[in-house]
Amino acid sequence: MNGYTGFTFASQEEWLKCYYFFRAGFAAAWAEAAFTLGCPSSLFAMTLLIVYPAWDAVANVIDAERSGGLGNNRMQAINVFISGLATLAVVVALQMSNNSVLAVFGAWAILSGLLQLGSAVGRWKRFEAPWAMVMILSGVQSAWVGAFFIWLARSPEPPLITNVAGYAALGAIYFLISAIWMSVNDLRHPAS
Repeated sequence: MNGYTGFTFASQEEWLKCYYFFRAGFAAAWAEAAFTLGCPSSLFAMTLLIVYPAWDAVANVIDAERSGGLGNNRMQAINVFISGLATLAVVVALQMSNNSVLAVFGAWAILSGLLQLGSAVGRWKRFEAPWAMVMILSGVQSAWVGAFFIWLARSPEPPLITNVAGYAALGAIYFLISAIWMSVNDLRHPAS
């Protein structure tokens, strides 16, 4: 038993594999919608920009609950709060400028990336699994992209939705790699 929820390591890894596939699918669908529908429609783009951090908050709650609850997963609990705050900040920033929204996304990407890094390190220690390293890299990449967004927000009216869509697409790739890695590992080492 893992000491968190009464699940075995195998059932916890199975949950994470499904969760990572789902997160990859959502991020890919969001990025596709941003590129195809968000570019020509500012209303749709605004909606997508609000949905993205809100979804991250919900996804972290779901994952934390399956991993022992928010009380046992401080990094995710903080990430839920940060993502919820980012959602509200995006709503306010949308009334100001693309630069303001991109700066909000930058700050959120830095904070959530560092928190994801912390969660991934915890999972690395708990599972001793190489797939956790992919999520560690994802957290580092998120923080780096966040810093880039803040720098880019200082330029004249950056292309907002395409920048964020690219960030979402990278996230989808990291989640997909982790899920595939876990699936391949299951095929190579079936549970007895």
